[in-house]
Amino acid sequence: MKIHCYYSVLLIYLLCPCAARVEIDKITQDLPGCSHWNFDAFSGYIPVDETNQYHYVFLESQNNPVEDPLIIIFSGGPGCSAMNTLFQENGPCTFYGYDTNPVPHDNQYSWNTNASTLYVESPLGVGYNLGYQQEENTDEKSAELHLEFIKQWYQKYPEFKSNDLYLNGESYVGVYVPMLAVSLHQANLTTKSGGFLNLKGIMVGNPMTSWEHDARPAYIEMAYFHGLIPKHLKDSIDQNNCTYRSFNQSPLSKICEENLEKCSKFDENINPLDIYRKFGDGFASPAHFDIPSLYEKSDLDALLGTTYAEYLNREDVMEMLNIPKSKEYFLPCSDVNYTQNEKASFWTYPLIKEYGYKILVYSGDTDGVVPTLGTWKWISDLGWDIKEHQKQWVVDGKVEGFYHQFDGLDFLIFHGAGHLVPIWRKKESHIAVFSWINQRKFP
Repeated sequence: MKIHCYYSVLLIYLLCPCAARVEIDKITQDLPGCSHWNFDAFSGYIPVDETNQYHYVFLESQNNPVEDPLIIIFSGGPGCSAMNTLFQENGPCTFYGYDTNPVPHDNQYSWNTNASTLYVESPLGVGYNLGYQQEENTDEKSAELHLEFIKQWYQKYPEFKSNDLYLNGESYVGVYVPMLAVSLHQANLTTKSGGFLNLKGIMVGNPMTSWEHDARPAYIEMAYFHGLIPKHLKDSIDQNNCTYRSFNQSPLSKICEENLEKCSKFDENINPLDIYRKFGDGFASPAHFDIPSLYEKSDLDALLGTTYAEYLNREDVMEMLNIPKSKEYFLPCSDVNYTQNEKASFWTYPLIKEYGYKILVYSGDTDGVVPTLGTWKWISDLGWDIKEHQKQWVVDGKVEGFYHQFDGLDFLIFHGAGHLVPIWRKKESHIAVFSWINQRKFP
């Protein structure tokens, strides 16, 4: 029997060179601060063009990797690393909010308890990625390279082709993920369009979607109702028809420019990722919003203000994650060359619905970057029929938030959570996501 098994394994390696490549990517040592993982984990690289490679971390499900779904997780910015999500939000070993501990803690609510999770660092030049030469990133190019990454990754891990697939992420992923879902379908890579990927749906949190509603237009209203700007300033903005769109913005009048400057002064010392938390709670520090393109490694601690960045710059951690020694250091968010598309991603939603994929939009309602109010407005603009409206959902006897079900989209609000929901709501987000995946009602 042992001889038979040996030759079976040898035959697999001879017939499938991908098996050897996967073994090279395997994480074989316990990461500092993390208990021993009883599941297979991999950290490696996928080439996406002639010079650039995207770094990924793949964690097989702790439950049943053969049958459990696969969730591909991206991070926003644009320019922030998916390692932020892995080590601060929904991975098996995470830092907790405003955490000064030098190593992470075990997280019993890791998403890989019930699904295999694939964390992808993108776009070019982000995190541990290799080969970046300041090439221009765009939304269209990102969609193209995400498509290439997925093709190459499934060549490396073909045994997961039949698993249910979900695409996930937060913030600017609200642009990436819906565009990727459309690209996968139109490239005939999904089972619904004649391909092999069993794409089931997308899950996006506090997603940038519509420049008309998201970001500052929604933040000004939110800031007023949370008492962050005074009534006379809000009245002046309204009376002078001041709008502050990111694209297609008409030149501002003098009074609108002055009002915007006053708003900015009231914003000082407010954490935009969660207006009720201090900087550093959720890796946000002022440096993340004005990151220079180059700075000395010795300045990282002062600029980032977090032990999380220190951890991912440890030589032993980088070695365990199979990061080459040529990679000098890791940044949670990088100042990459990126041109945003003025269309954003609102246009993709009717297509995703038409193609037959599920949609979950979730939102922490104390987020000042992509406020819930803006999300409400673009969902309303879809004009889709309401199936259930303003239902409470409860965890441990506490009203966690509200959910709304439309024909083609489920909208879930986390009350008192900010931009990156699983940082502060690990248990609750785990319950919500897997209730949705498994087609159960929210509790």
